[in-house]
Amino acid sequence: MESDLHLHQAWTARPDFMEPNDRVKLAYERARAIINAYDLTEEEIEKCMPRFWDMQCHGLNSRDVGSSNVLFLHRPQAELFGGFLLTEVGHGLDATNIETTATKVDDGPILRTPTPTAAKIMPPTGLTHGFTKLALVYARLIVEDEYRGIHPFLVTLCTGRGMCTGISSSTLPLRAGTSPLDYAITTFDQVRLPPASFLGKSLAKPKDPKALLLRTYMWRVTVGIMSISGATAQGLKYIATIGYD
Repeated sequence: MESDLHLHQAWTARPDFMEPNDRVKLAYERARAIINAYDLTEEEIEKCMPRFWDMQCHGLNSRDVGSSNVLFLHRPQAELFGGFLLTEVGHGLDATNIETTATKVDDGPILRTPTPTAAKIMPPTGLTHGFTKLALVYARLIVEDEYRGIHPFLVTLCTGRGMCTGISSSTLPLRAGTSPLDYAITTFDQVRLPPASFLGKSLAKPKDPKALLLRTYMWRVTVGIMSISGATAQGLKYIATIGYD
């Protein structure tokens, strides 16, 4: 039950003296405990129904920033954790200029990081034993040597036992003053994807590539921003209560 989550072994564990890798794994275990307790349906997640927001604003989210960040990227199944790989080392706010390519061939697209500035940056993609990680990877679709807009591709990053072939994740230094997570720089070396990995609207050349990316594919980013605000609001409530007492 959601009301008993604070009694779960993942939340009663003391991370103070854990090694960084163990603390990262604990963040995923805590997120999994919350996901299993709420057991949301795909419809509740897709339509942002009340129980979806209840989970995002659960009081425990303010206790572990790493766990809450994992939670914001979750799928309905707690054994699969997702990521949103859009920005690159050389492209932050100018996301319409990303360099990662997905070249269509007969048996599916080939995902490639063509330059160092094309490496995806920040989302947690490191190997965490026992957890399978997927990601929506945004890349420039190339069909018959023609650029056809930026589209999302569903990519399995690691299986919980190791990184998938052609995918590298270089973990960034730990951030001081917060719970650690495997934030990383991610690259792709000729990664062959199945045809079903393409989650775009169409393989045809779009009339307005920028509008396709910003209006069609990225609207869910707003939901993520609001989710982070929910956890922050709970933290402020705790601070106010402690201050009043």
